[in-house]
Amino acid sequence: MDKEKTVESFQNAKKVYEEQMEKLEVAMDGSNIKIPTAALQTAYVFGKWLYLGNDDLRSILGSLFYDKIEILHVRWHEEYIKTFDIFFQKQKKGFFQNAFGNSKVSGMELEKANSYYKELKVITKELIKTIDSSERRLGALAESKFN
Repeated sequence: MDKEKTVESFQNAKKVYEEQMEKLEVAMDGSNIKIPTAALQTAYVFGKWLYLGNDDLRSILGSLFYDKIEILHVRWHEEYIKTFDIFFQKQKKGFFQNAFGNSKVSGMELEKANSYYKELKVITKELIKTIDSSERRLGALAESKFN
């Protein structure tokens, strides 16, 4: 793991979270999302990178930053899965409807999704702020800490 790739991974993570929030906004507006974000926290690039085979990250970043990112990452997925279930799991009506049309959710479900989305926005903001702080910390470290 080198410094440049580590910082780049954090920058990419911010983009991914922002994109996921945009996808949810589109879904709540009634549009069909072709490829929703994976609900499991280890099923996409940042989650895999954070958890799988990256033991050095905790020592480089420090337990305080790493633990905070990990906690927020878990909270994000816990909240996201609630919204995911409303828009993507409960819509399993049929291939053609899912592929070509928008399966509308009920008003009550949309209200719940909106509530979950608001909480998710708060968590996302805090997570991105923590990732930014971690990026600055990584940027200040000597390259020798990464080898």
